[in-house]
Amino acid sequence: MNKHLRKSKNVLYVVPAVLLIIMFLYVPALYGFSFSMYKIKYLAVGNFVGLQNYIDILTDKDIWSAVGKSFRFTMSALVSTVAIGLALALWLNNLTKGFSRLMQTVIMIPWIISVIVSALLWRWILADDVGLLPYILKTLFGVKNIYFIEGKQWSMFSLIFVAVWRTLGYAVLLLYAGMKSVPDDVFEAAGMDGANGLQKLLYIRIPLLKTQLLIVMIVLTLSYFNNVELPMSLTGGGPGTTTTLISLLLYREAFTYYNFGTASALAILLFVLNLVLVALYMKFVGWKYE
Repeated sequence: MNKHLRKSKNVLYVVPAVLLIIMFLYVPALYGFSFSMYKIKYLAVGNFVGLQNYIDILTDKDIWSAVGKSFRFTMSALVSTVAIGLALALWLNNLTKGFSRLMQTVIMIPWIISVIVSALLWRWILADDVGLLPYILKTLFGVKNIYFIEGKQWSMFSLIFVAVWRTLGYAVLLLYAGMKSVPDDVFEAAGMDGANGLQKLLYIRIPLLKTQLLIVMIVLTLSYFNNVELPMSLTGGGPGTTTTLISLLLYREAFTYYNFGTASALAILLFVLNLVLVALYMKFVGWKYE
């Protein structure tokens, strides 16, 4: 009897968290799916249109163009962050304890800064003609007419660079923690068997970091793909539609044009796309369900 009573009490501890998840996650999701079946303009629910909002989205060239830009931005930022993060984690792992902690703090600073603050900071640095970096390039090196934000050639690169700069600390922290969890005996044994540094990295260290790499890839992919604040604050989606990502298009559809029916349908499709991306990552890394 006491055993069943204790189990009942344990369930009661979980109930508040479950209710909060249902209230703030599942209920809005159900409402969003319901709204996607209607024509909604300025919060006025119109006629039931069924799947017409989804059909309009899937046949819109601008939306497919924004999806393509989002994939290019996400993959470029992800590959750069993981590669640089792994290199920095290896570097931190070889430093003395005190200096390593200092560098970890420095690397983590961009991650704890607000996205909008980071974007505005880099906009001030990269702003054409009046920005700090164009001014330095023009004054010291005589380089002119490099438009980091307003130029089609550099705007996407600038967006990717700022995204990598901000999220690099997260990747470094997780990968460095994973490296510290691996016993030194493993590498000593590999060295005795004749393995060099590159072989230790490719065949021992990276496979043992599979879980940390999966977490970094999933979290950063979802962060990049669904990020609204960075493109909105840094480039505004411009010049033209060069950096108009699908997340920014969704935001404008809902809060600029107030087409909440179309925006809800687009949000549902993006949710499904996020699930597909996560599933592909788990399969790519070789994750096993247990």
